Amino acid sequence: MPKIYEYMGISIYIYNNDHEPIHVHARYNGNEVKIYRTIYSNVKGEFSPTKLRDLKKFISVFKETIIQLWTQINIWKVPVTTIKITKRI
Repeated sequence: MPKIYEYMGISIYIYNNDHEPIHVHARYNGNEVKIYRTIYSNVKGEFSPTKLRDLKKFISVFKETIIQLWTQINIWKVPVTTIKITKRI
């Protein structure tokens, strides 16, 4: 399960050999949410409202890159490197 991003303490992952629809897993403080196709109506888990807002903003800005990374990992089987972003978007 490659970690694709670290953002404001949130770790964002894409599982290897994962199923469609395209989605990511995000972890923060022992909690995990799953976002399908980067649509927020399918968020599961218990992030604080502030962290969930941070995650939603991040996903909205990076959704095209996330789709590309999901394809690299699950279709092309290409390893990826974690990108650490330390400034709030």
